[in-house]
This record gives sequence, C-alpha cells and structure tokens, in this order.
Amino acid sequence: MNSLKIGVIVLLIGSTALAQSSANAESEDLYYKSLKIYLEENEKEYSKLFADRDFTKAIIMKDSFLPQNLPTSIGKYKVDFIDYEELRKRLKKETNRTLIVAEFGPLLNQGNKFIISIAEYHAKYERRKLSLGLSDGIRITFRFDCGREKFIFETFEFFGV
Repeated sequence: MNSLKIGVIVLLIGSTALAQSSANAESEDLYYKSLKIYLEENEKEYSKLFADRDFTKAIIMKDSFLPQNLPTSIGKYKVDFIDYEELRKRLKKETNRTLIVAEFGPLLNQGNKFIISIAEYHAKYERRKLSLGLSDGIRITFRFDCGREKFIFETFEFFGV
C-alpha cells in the first residue's frame, strides 16, 4: 500500500513539473509573447473606439512558420487559429459580416533585435471570393540578453495603412 502511495505521489510531482516546464517554455516563445502583447495592447488601445468589438476573442491565421503549440486561450482571451479555407467557409455562411483577422509576419532579425509584426485585416466574402483588406497592426520588438540568456520584450508600436 505504501509503495502505491509513493508511486502516485511521484507521478503527481512528475506531471506537475512537466506542466510547469511546458508553461515556462511556452511563455519564453517569442510568438507566444507577441500574441499575448497583441491581445492585451490591442484591447487597451482600441476598445473605447470600437465598443461593439469583442477584444477577448481573436482569429489568427495559421501559417507555416507559426508554432503549432500556441494556446487557444491566454487569460481572458480566446484565440481561434484558422486557415484561409476555414475563413472562407465561415464568411460564406454570413455574407454581410466582416471579421477582423490577424496574421503574424515572420520573425525579423535586426542585429540584436528581433521583430514580430501582426497585421489585422477586415475579412469579407464578396462576389464569391474571400476579400482581405489590410487595416493596421502592431510591431513588437525583443532583444536578446546574453547575460540572462533569454529574449526580453523591448517595445511595441501600432501601425496603420
């Protein structure tokens, strides 16, 4: 009986440690950090201007360079990762609706700075085609701190078209 209890305790400790290391690795990922900053700062900046928009829900376009393990929720925010075909099908059902869709750009390296841009599009289905209109976005900058051996968030800036 005691060996069973010890086995269960070891299993619980191991699974907790694995979950914590996974969460730590996730929080160190630049795309994860960028997604979190995008969600939080976008709501702060625009929620008063667009009171009818639910900033706690985001649609992000899947991309080949985007990590597959990004979470579908971060705090109060819910994220839906979809591809162009899924977006087209969703909009085809609701032809009079426009969705805000975000798309990550690839990681850019400029010296010791690393930049990720996230562009927002107004997506519609019109004339039997998916239409994406670039509206604005956010550019997020990190730097690598050699002493701490990790990426440090430096700044962000919104951009428009």
